[in-house]
Amino acid sequence: MDVTLIMAEDFLKIDWFQKPTFFGKFLNFHSQHLISQKKGTILSLIDRMFLFSHPDFHEKNLTFIIKILTDNDYPIDFILKTIINRLKHLIKKTNSLTNKNK
Repeated sequence: MDVTLIMAEDFLKIDWFQKPTFFGKFLNFHSQHLISQKKGTILSLIDRMFLFSHPDFHEKNLTFIIKILTDNDYPIDFILKTIINRLKHLIKKTNSLTNKNK
């Protein structure tokens, strides 16, 4: 499931894991694929980062995602706009689930 388990004090932290053989190759932005598929590439990476890692690792993982995407020729404004919108959605969803459980 691409996670690293880290024992920290009295609890378990989870971080997103990439194999040493990972080369960061994803759908290139200049490919002939639909823009929705390119956006989907970003969304899947953000979901993995947000859902499969402890908040302590989000900054590191977000920096990693941005580097991967720029290496695959994604424009930085497209990356940031997509990331911001997805994070807003995930935070809103998390907050609504938290409020339902109260």
